[in-house]
Amino acid sequence: LRSGDEVSHDMSWMDWSTIADLSPDGSMLAIDESGDATEGVEGESLAYIRKTDGSPAVRMASKSSGRALSPDGKFLLTAVDEQNDSESAFELLPIGPGAPRRIDTGLQSLGTRVAWFPDSKRIVYSARAKGGKSRTWIQSIDGRPQPLKAEGDSFVALSPDGSTVLAKGSSGYVLYPTSGGASRPAVGLQASDVVLGFVAGGRAVYVTPRTDRSRVSRLDLTSGAREFWK
Repeated sequence: LRSGDEVSHDMSWMDWSTIADLSPDGSMLAIDESGDATEGVEGESLAYIRKTDGSPAVRMASKSSGRALSPDGKFLLTAVDEQNDSESAFELLPIGPGAPRRIDTGLQSLGTRVAWFPDSKRIVYSARAKGGKSRTWIQSIDGRPQPLKAEGDSFVALSPDGSTVLAKGSSGYVLYPTSGGASRPAVGLQASDVVLGFVAGGRAVYVTPRTDRSRVSRLDLTSGAREFWK
């Protein structure tokens, strides 16, 4: 549903389209494909990008799944589907000219959620070190991952300015400053909430009940106030 539209548009490509990401300006989708249309394809997983103006989708990779479009519009970050979990890695796919580039993590069990920092040079995600538990990591695309906080949480979302990470652990949702410092609870968020992302400005998030994805609310992370949005 684009700004100003009264009806929604079907952006699916094949028979089992799953949205991986939407560009910040709303002009491009990253789509994962699986199901009958990918039968016989190695890994049976395809990553596509598609402009929201309705133009045809462009196949970016096989045996990998889309994760996040870089804010500068230059790359699609995908997760490599490795048979050996200890070799978990990302792949940086240029949307324009250029060659794909592997980003090794040295970690296991990459989470399904990944976000770019506004500088398009760093990413944040959850994974676990060998023998450890899930935790949130920040990694330069030219460097090694650095843990943000203690083990036991999973990355959920990054604020638009890159200053705050929302993660979920055994005790619930927590907000971490990416520059270091004390964490604080995300007031009002419940275990049954599915967080869709931050609202512009970073003071609230969009949430939907796990049992009813048709209703989206806006939740203030400071006061815990919740209001129906769409």
